[in-house]
Amino acid sequence: MRNALIATTSLLGATLLSGCVIVVGDDDAKLHYGAETRHDGYLVLDRNGDFSRIGGDIDLRGQLGGDLNLVSGDVTTDDLQVGGGVSIAAGDVDFSGRVAEDVSIAGGDVNFTAIGEEDVDIAAGDLFVSGRVGRDGSFAAGEMLIEAAIGRDLNAHADHMIIRSTVDGEVELVAAKEIRRRRRDDPEHGLIVMGGDFREGGDVCGITIEFEPGASIGAPMTVWAESQPNLSGVRGSSNISYIPRDGVDCDELIEG
Repeated sequence: MRNALIATTSLLGATLLSGCVIVVGDDDAKLHYGAETRHDGYLVLDRNGDFSRIGGDIDLRGQLGGDLNLVSGDVTTDDLQVGGGVSIAAGDVDFSGRVAEDVSIAGGDVNFTAIGEEDVDIAAGDLFVSGRVGRDGSFAAGEMLIEAAIGRDLNAHADHMIIRSTVDGEVELVAAKEIRRRRRDDPEHGLIVMGGDFREGGDVCGITIEFEPGASIGAPMTVWAESQPNLSGVRGSSNISYIPRDGVDCDELIEG
């Protein structure tokens, strides 16, 4: 039996390296192989339960009825359908597909181009989000570009960000919550660019706030910044209240 297990492990490694597919079904003990023309290997999930993995890079596709839990190197998914929730702690993450329950991702460079039916919570170095978030979106990154539709509230913290979304709930957007004096001459430090439809208003705090022409503000929004934003071409601009930030930390302003 021990020799058989060693042989199986060796075969799995050789299969992945030679560019083959491993199909993971409901029975953990059964692994099926199929030819694949790509140079790299990937796992095809086809099971009703959960799937967990620790260690190494992983490339996934297929469908999973339960939860996906990964602690690994780099993660790539291609139109992966997940019936439960997703929890990933990894290096770089490129996730596409659909997730029925909550999503939690922590990584380096993260691209989330997917549909998350419930809450989506992502922490990253660089972050790009598109697709749809069914409920709340919570994002933290050094730099971020958010183009997803958000079904409820959006909470985003970054050094600088671009938000081009339809947000059905309120927003809390914070860039450079503590102003770094040595970076005052960096035009992107504390920059928030807003384009899209912000239906329930909210709070925005940064150094420089830019509204793109055509942006829409549907309810009261408070903006703290070091200079007054240009509201030309902004629909619902009367809903925006500007308050000089005067170097104060955003946490004190928003919580106050």
